Formats: sequence, C-alpha cells, structure tokens
Amino acid sequence: MSDPIPEPTPHAEPDRLATSEQAALLPRPGSLGDAFVALLVLVAVLGAGFLVAGGAGRAVELVVALAFVAVGYLASRRAGLPVAIAGIAAFVVLEWHYGRLDGGHYWQQAVFSAAIGLAVLAAVHIRLTSEERRVGLLDARAALEARDAADGGLGARGLPPLEFELERARRHNQHLSLLVLRADDADDVEVRYGDDGLRTVLARISELLSRSLRATDVPMRDGRAGHQVILPQAAPLDARVAAERVRLAIGAERIEFAPGELMDLSVSIGIASFPDDGTTGDEIVRAARLALDRAVALGGNRSVLHSTAGPAPQGWALTGEPSP
Repeated sequence: MSDPIPEPTPHAEPDRLATSEQAALLPRPGSLGDAFVALLVLVAVLGAGFLVAGGAGRAVELVVALAFVAVGYLASRRAGLPVAIAGIAAFVVLEWHYGRLDGGHYWQQAVFSAAIGLAVLAAVHIRLTSEERRVGLLDARAALEARDAADGGLGARGLPPLEFELERARRHNQHLSLLVLRADDADDVEVRYGDDGLRTVLARISELLSRSLRATDVPMRDGRAGHQVILPQAAPLDARVAAERVRLAIGAERIEFAPGELMDLSVSIGIASFPDDGTTGDEIVRAARLALDRAVALGGNRSVLHSTAGPAPQGWALTGEPSP
C-alpha cells in the first residue's frame, strides 16, 4: 500500500524573513540594544563622576567628551579607535589646563579616560550595527523579491493561490467560493483625481477587506481597480454573507480628497463557487466576473451570486431566481 500524498505546503508564508537564508543576512538582534545600553551607562558614569569629583572645568570636560562621542557615531569603523584616542587626549589636555595632572588624581583620571574611550567606541558600534541591519534588511528584501520574480509570484508547487485552494477543495470534497470586487465609480475617481486618487481608494478598500475577512481567506489584487477574495470552505450562500459583510464595511467609509470634497465608498461584488459554477480556476473566475457585471448593471453597491442551489430573491443571482 502506497503512502498517502502529503498535503501541499500552503502558498502563504507568514514570516519569510524568519528563514535561515534571510536571517543569516542580519546582525544579532541584541547587539544594537547592548551597545546602546552600554553607551548610556558610560555617559551616566562620566556625568556622575564629574559631578562627584568636582573642580573647575568639569562641565567643559563633559561637553568635550560628548562631542567626541558624537564624532564617533559619525565615524567609520577604521576611524573609531583614533577618535577614541583623540577624545582621551583632549580630556588629558583639559586636566593639565586645570592643574589636576600633578594633584594625585591619577586613578580618577584613568577611570574617566577609559570611560570616554569606551563611550566613543560604543557610539561607533551603534552606528555600524544600525547600518549593517539596514543593509541586511535590504538584502533580505531583494532576495525575496528575486525569488518571487523567479517563480512568477506562484505559490507551492508552482500553483497560483486559486488553483492551490481548488486542489485542496477537490481532495477534501469541500466548497470554495470566489469574490470579485470592483470599486464603484473607479473610472470617475481616476478622471477627477488621477492615479493618486484611485490608489487612495484601492488602498482603503484593501485595508477594509483585511479587517472583514477570516484568517483563512485569501485577498488579492485584480487588475488596476479590482480585488479578488478566495473563501475556502464557503458554499454560495455563505459566500454571499461574507460578501455583504465586506460590502457594508466598505460602504460605511468616506474619503476626503480635498476640503469639502468627500466621496462615499462602495463596491460591486460578483460571487462564484466550486463546484456549483465551475470546476477549474478559469471557469470560477469567468462565472464571478459575469456576476460582477450583473451587479454593476443593477446599479452597483451590491453583491450578486452566479447561481444558488435553490430559488433566491430577485437580484440575488444570475440563475436560481424565481421566474417572473
């Protein structure tokens, strides 16, 4: 008896930056925080030490020390040690200027010198670690984009999301539904407010979609002015409930393009289901688009099923409605 075919790996990867390939590009997470804490401690030691030690010119010495710390932050790795030595030398010169080099304060001056040098080196480390992390994140992002481009944006086993979910629905004998959304008056928005206005509308719809869907639902962009949503394990009437929830959430929003120029958002939604309206991805998409066209023809701001299992109220579906 052969082993059962394993379940395909889900096409959505929750945190792809967590893979070892990308994690290797990044510095250790604690290194930046450790250096920052060390710098704060050293600066606090300098300030408290100067305050306790007393004497003329302590404020000047503290300002000079902090100036070298700032220079260290801006310096390169190679220049870090010379800046630290220069900071210590400046402190020693000030101590000589105020007549404290021959006053038996050698241990005190040694502690202050060490604190200044270490503070400068900590500042250098903070800057370099920040830069390494930024470059590492950019490299990781570029690697992910290159991988996505290599597979054409396809998911597990080279399957687009809809085909992947259809494969699962067939294996488990489950329903699956697809919503195809289009923003009402999208063309008018583009004419009046340009591409920026249309992008604002679509971005707001995307945000509202993400709030209105289940964690297992799969939202996607559809062309320039539309969206699709895959609803696993959703029969036609369940899909219409989900579509109405989305439509009402979007319809409650208003966008202000300019002072006094307000627009109420609304969408038209076409719904098709597997296996009722088709058994392949192309058939499901075609059926959902036909239902979307019907929703638009009826005036928009509504959801329409391609078909229902039984009689449905007028306007609910292309087929399955009661005869007039």
